[in-house]
Amino acid sequence: MPSMVEVDEIHEKTADSGVTIKDDLKLSSGNAIKNASGADLLTEAGALGSGVVFPAGHVVQVIQSRIDGTIAIDDVGSYGSLGHSAAITPAAGNKVLVCLNVISHYIDVDRQIHGQVWRDIAGGGYSAVFDAFRYELYASAVVGGMSQMYLDTPPDIDGSDVVTYRVYGKTNLGSQQYHNGSDFPNTLTLMEIVA
Repeated sequence: MPSMVEVDEIHEKTADSGVTIKDDLKLSSGNAIKNASGADLLTEAGALGSGVVFPAGHVVQVIQSRIDGTIAIDDVGSYGSLGHSAAITPAAGNKVLVCLNVISHYIDVDRQIHGQVWRDIAGGGYSAVFDAFRYELYASAVVGGMSQMYLDTPPDIDGSDVVTYRVYGKTNLGSQQYHNGSDFPNTLTLMEIVA
């Protein structure tokens, strides 16, 4: 039978030298390494606990929404919702990297399409965050794609607020296509970044 030592605390012998464990540290089933306040840092199963704090710049959450079917841009002169949205619940103070990939749009000759990404926080209403795309075509019709990324800092979030991003678009004349129904989806990806 292996030997056992039962202690409540282990302290360093030499000031500021810390405590070194030279072999594997094995946790019995259901146990965890905890921080001073009792929050789990590492569980017996190898999962990181709620007490782990990631340094700035780490991605801690990823959400993606994709559009495969045909979506028209019918609003002329002013922006209207295109129905493509994604929602995320970032921790207070964190940033959100918004990545929009418009792979398969369609625009007729002598037409323009403009797109923006708008944001809503906890149902407070949508407002524009950034210009996402703009196409002006005068020679021939085109099917094409474009990508845009924007690092957003949602104001006054408390860690429980749902932040929703939605694509808005407008055209100068007639109905154009935000997605033309091809096999290549348009995607809206949100990444929570530790501030």
